[in-house]
Amino acid sequence: MEICECLDTGSEFPYPAAETTDPEVPLAFGVVLLRLLSSLPDPVIPTILHPRCVDLTNRDEAFELLDAVQPVAVNVWISLTAFLHFVSKSSENENQAELLASVFAPILLRDDPSSFSPPISPRKKREFLLYFIS
Repeated sequence: MEICECLDTGSEFPYPAAETTDPEVPLAFGVVLLRLLSSLPDPVIPTILHPRCVDLTNRDEAFELLDAVQPVAVNVWISLTAFLHFVSKSSENENQAELLASVFAPILLRDDPSSFSPPISPRKKREFLLYFIS
């Protein structure tokens, strides 16, 4: 993948943003972002906090949960969710935030297969992410 090669080497991307009209280019960047996030050894929100994510009922509670997350992970979370918020608001599709949450939530809130606690439902993961991107 050319995008991965550019990221690895620090080379310029061959797709100038102002000149790119091919809808496949943003999709390719999205795929690379998902692969990068899924390759992290731990999810951005630590698995131990996932049960608390299920109990949250509003955006303020969701942001309070970030107090229990390592600062570097909070920076990643805020940057990613701000980007997803921007993408959803830039889209003409009124369901864009839901679509993005459906794709990114399982990666950002990965279940730990070695954990004895039950996994969080995909719907609850989406709801948690939507507190940040809607």
